Amino acid sequence: YGLTGDLAEYVKGVGKGIEYAVKDFQTEHPDVKIELIIEDDKSCDKAVGVTGIQKLVNVDRVQAVVGVLCSGSVIAVSPIVEQNKVLLMSGSASSKEISKLGDYVFRTYSSDELRAKKVADLLKQRKYKKAAFIYELENDGALTMTEDMISFLGEGVSQKSHGISFKDLDFKSILTQIRQNNPDVIVFSLVNTNQIIALFKQVKEMGLAMPLIAPNETVQDNKVLEFSGSNEVIYTIFSMDETNYQYIELKGRYEGGTGATEAEVP
Repeated sequence: YGLTGDLAEYVKGVGKGIEYAVKDFQTEHPDVKIELIIEDDKSCDKAVGVTGIQKLVNVDRVQAVVGVLCSGSVIAVSPIVEQNKVLLMSGSASSKEISKLGDYVFRTYSSDELRAKKVADLLKQRKYKKAAFIYELENDGALTMTEDMISFLGEGVSQKSHGISFKDLDFKSILTQIRQNNPDVIVFSLVNTNQIIALFKQVKEMGLAMPLIAPNETVQDNKVLEFSGSNEVIYTIFSMDETNYQYIELKGRYEGGTGATEAEVP
């Protein structure tokens, strides 16, 4: 998972969740020895993810991998785990393509197709006629989700999509095109919090007043939302049932163990 990189702060709870799972299993099964080996995929860097998986599979000879943060990285490493028959389980990758990767690749997270349907329904409910889409070029999930949103909209809403690199913080060219087209809403599929902040700042600087809709969780970060300006920001996420006893137990355990006042429960 992402020990370093742009998403490291956001997913810091993942490591704790893995530690808890291993500790609990060892308590219940003291005769079974588990060795936990951690590799950093640097927050969705595909090349680093591939190198890390190659080491885990070929050098460490692991039997299973928990993690690989983003959809693109899961897709990139899937041939390696499939060929070597090593189980891979991601708790965060959401591309619908992951369901087609083979017998050894799994996820515990819902498909982006559900997000796409939710956003498309919202746009139609609000009777928007023109929509601009911004998505991350290297993120396979963002690409297919954008394609699905457009497909679900059908012919009732005209649209134009714009791709941007994960590290690119300059949206001026894209926003100039968007201003010329004058859509009713901007939908952006970005996970890099620094990139989202840059987008918000430049939207404000260029005087664009349309609502902003995001299907990814990272936009809910308080340090991101404070830059939203006067624009309405809507984000769709898969939320946890906060009355669920497992959620309550894990949240209390995380906060008690880390001193955090608000748990980022993995």
